[in-house]
Amino acid sequence: MRILGAAIFLFAFFLGTKPAFCTANEPVPTATFAGIHNVPIVIEARDIGAVQYHVLDRYRVFRTAPDGTAVPIPFQIDEKDKFGDYILDKGPHPNIQYSNGIFDYQDELSIMGNDVGPRNTPTKWPFARPAVLYELVFERKNDVGAVYIGTYYKDPPPLAQTAPYVIFDTKNDAIYSSRYLYLFNKKNYLVVRDVDIRKPLDVKKDLIASSSLYMKIDLKYFLTFHVGHSSIESALDAYRVGPVRATARVNFDYKIAKMKFDIGMYTEVSFFSNAVYLPAVIDNPLEGKKALNKGSYFYYGLAVEDSPAALTLESNMPDFNKKEDFLSLFKGKSTAFDQYWVTTISPDYMVYLEFRPSVQMQKDGNVPFLYVEKVPAKDVVPREKGSAEPLGKSPVNVAVAFDLDNLQKGLHEVKFRLFVESYKRPEYLEEFKTAEEWKFLALRLRSKAY
Repeated sequence: MRILGAAIFLFAFFLGTKPAFCTANEPVPTATFAGIHNVPIVIEARDIGAVQYHVLDRYRVFRTAPDGTAVPIPFQIDEKDKFGDYILDKGPHPNIQYSNGIFDYQDELSIMGNDVGPRNTPTKWPFARPAVLYELVFERKNDVGAVYIGTYYKDPPPLAQTAPYVIFDTKNDAIYSSRYLYLFNKKNYLVVRDVDIRKPLDVKKDLIASSSLYMKIDLKYFLTFHVGHSSIESALDAYRVGPVRATARVNFDYKIAKMKFDIGMYTEVSFFSNAVYLPAVIDNPLEGKKALNKGSYFYYGLAVEDSPAALTLESNMPDFNKKEDFLSLFKGKSTAFDQYWVTTISPDYMVYLEFRPSVQMQKDGNVPFLYVEKVPAKDVVPREKGSAEPLGKSPVNVAVAFDLDNLQKGLHEVKFRLFVESYKRPEYLEEFKTAEEWKFLALRLRSKAY
């Protein structure tokens, strides 16, 4: 089950971000700045049916240079099994045995938007021409771009000769990209050791003093549980690293021994050079309105060193401190958008977090709330008591919270996306927000065309 672990993992990344100096001994993967936009592109095989059913290692992807030359670009194909889980080849419990070696159905093709070229069929091939060539066109309003997907019956040319966009350093439990450094906590993946914005000429500045996770589960006619990250065990299950992204599966486990109560959950998170994607399924075992009292909720928060009053923080999420007014005003109505976001902009970096609730959550008005306490970290950190504490009593001044008493029993498909840029270009925020407006179509080209 991919349940609250999904939200926990991504909020940990977003809220744990801080600018930092890029040290010489850290690998810096390649970054590119061109193409149709600066957003990763992930497409399922079934959505470009014409390109399916070839052997995985026979695919190559190209963009077209101004003179018509085919230029190999980095790409990645990630397989999924019949349950929709990624097939990962490394780690304690890899599931590579379920690979069929074919690009089909739910398998995903990933490229970076800034590697996309013009819509212009290649006419010059400095290596063997593909046996079959497909044109993958991207369109939005008056903007058009394309890549060309070639398949070979034998002896495909070498892959694009670039450094990987993301590096997974398992020895140090770290993810490196050109934009950020993510350090996993070795004992608990719900808590990060460090997340830095990577700026080669910048000075390191601590932004986060600490982070905290909390769940209040107030069962009707029964007990109330206060759960923090120290109560939840986690472990890396498996992972895969390719030229474009790294994907990790993480298991979470929460047990109350005396009650023989065990909640198991896992999540699969993909790291790109400037983004983290997390499609998740919340498998809720409780009918919130029947089983939980009002006030049951979940949050992930942190102590920001500077007061949030001094930061540029914008969001379309309702204010947690005015939650009751918000819910009473729209009682009985659909109150949820299909896209919620939070942005932080500084002179040196930008962070954008997006959450897309399930259709049922939108119908029920089950929305995320943003908690901001306009005091610096030094005023909230002393509240740390070694146990889980609700907002207002916890050592956090920024948090994102969800009501649990309004979450219906069953499966909820949600999406989390995070974008990180190590410089200030506000126009990129619009690219992130409107990324799903791009339409794509794959066409097989006649051999005479290329």
